[in-house]
Amino acid sequence: MFSKEPRRVSSKLTADGRPKVMPLPFAIALVALMGVPLVVVFLSPDRQARIAARQEAAASQSPLEIALSAPVAERRALLFTDEPDGGVRVRDEADGATIRIFEAGSAGFVRTAMRGLAHSRMKIGVGPETPFILGATEDGRCVLFDPTTNHLVELAAFGERNARFFTELMHAPALERNASL
Repeated sequence: MFSKEPRRVSSKLTADGRPKVMPLPFAIALVALMGVPLVVVFLSPDRQARIAARQEAAASQSPLEIALSAPVAERRALLFTDEPDGGVRVRDEADGATIRIFEAGSAGFVRTAMRGLAHSRMKIGVGPETPFILGATEDGRCVLFDPTTNHLVELAAFGERNARFFTELMHAPALERNASL
């Protein structure tokens, strides 16, 4: 039942039980046939030019455009801060003006989304002083981007009603002009 001799089930053995080996000249020819085209493709001047053009284009794009892999039609830098009463104050980073205050118990999606993004920032030691970028792409998508963590939230994924809370912030006028709040 159990033999000490291992069973050989491979058909790649010679008649005397040794493994068949590819002749060295044949192996060298095979590597050359496969390797030369790869070297030509990877070292071609055309490929190098395409890589350089791609790197140059990436250097001129914003981090938001790179994260989205799409052109951004509009953007607004927003600062979100917690209020003592549990609300969330939204300020325009450009002038510090408050554009919206979400009262405690309202706009749960906004508060939940921002809490998640703020938690990611706290893990790397970044506070609320760096703005989030609200962006709208040319194809109509609305996104919230955190440039400190490179987290991107596709707002439409949470439903049109939830996304609307953020899309309204894109053009919201100032409620007050006080950068210290």
